[in-house]
Amino acid sequence: MQPFGAFLIGLIGGVIYVLACRVLKYFNIDDPVEASAVHGFCGAWGILATGLFDNDLGLFHLADGSGKFFGF
Repeated sequence: MQPFGAFLIGLIGGVIYVLACRVLKYFNIDDPVEASAVHGFCGAWGILATGLFDNDLGLFHLADGSGKFFGF
């Protein structure tokens, strides 16, 4: 992926982390080291982001065959 894509993935991952921490606190889920927010929520985002921002087959790569990660 391009450096701008990596920056965007990190930025969105930070927002997901903050929102995940708030959701866990709202539902009174005890996670003192916030491991589920980092490894669960942000990990899921990282898996999806790979398919979105891949240089060859990603959904946001405007070339022939883009979106093959998602079966398009």
